[in-house]
Amino acid sequence: MKIDGVSGFHIERAEVPVFTSGFTRWVEQRSTDLAYPGLIEVLGVMARDHGLAEEEVDLVARMTGTTPETVVREYRRDNTIWAEEQARMYQSGLAGLDAHLDEIARQH
Repeated sequence: MKIDGVSGFHIERAEVPVFTSGFTRWVEQRSTDLAYPGLIEVLGVMARDHGLAEEEVDLVARMTGTTPETVVREYRRDNTIWAEEQARMYQSGLAGLDAHLDEIARQH
């Protein structure tokens, strides 16, 4: 940890939480233009929260060199997977969490 000798403030850059999802990883893997840092994260949050408007879908399609239909399919698929995971987590007791952890262990 570095402390600034003048101000006494911690000056190391702290890790900033970044929203990632299957959809954001899909966009990053295919993106031909990463000129706007944070844009993929913002689009991922929007896709998860309320879906993407036509203009946003078109933007992602251009960024990834895919079609708007492919973009919609990918973010909806990711949202479905996420919703299923959330449903497992909220099952009564810890059974949902246990099942989720077992699934992660099987995948890795």
